[in-house]
Amino acid sequence: MGAVEKPGCYSALTGPLTLLDVITQTGGAKAQPHLISVIMRSASGVQALGVVGGLQQATADPAGVFVFRRAGFDQNDKPIAQIFRLDMSRPESIMIASAFRLQADDALYVTNAGIYEAQKVIAPIVQMIILGNTVTGQ
Repeated sequence: MGAVEKPGCYSALTGPLTLLDVITQTGGAKAQPHLISVIMRSASGVQALGVVGGLQQATADPAGVFVFRRAGFDQNDKPIAQIFRLDMSRPESIMIASAFRLQADDALYVTNAGIYEAQKVIAPIVQMIILGNTVTGQ
């Protein structure tokens, strides 16, 4: 917000952004450069889920929300990963997620709901039965 052409929220969740990238996306500053101050806020886990429209009840498993984070390298130069799991079906997880700060290279992953996985298997079988009935004239 402020003295830019297109004020608004700009997310770094779509990819790494520099401060100059964000100012460019806003259409540039209207004020003189020495009068500009910038406030950056990091997104929490709840905000990131909100950006994508939340968890879809029919397809997402609320107990399967994960954040994958690179945590440096070990003494053999192998990457160290941190994995955080949030069970969003539990009320306390919502509080934890609202305080959980995402970092630039974090990956937020939500597993599919069990019923959705079953539908992915059943749907092609049902389609083949319907197609078979259509071809045979039944």
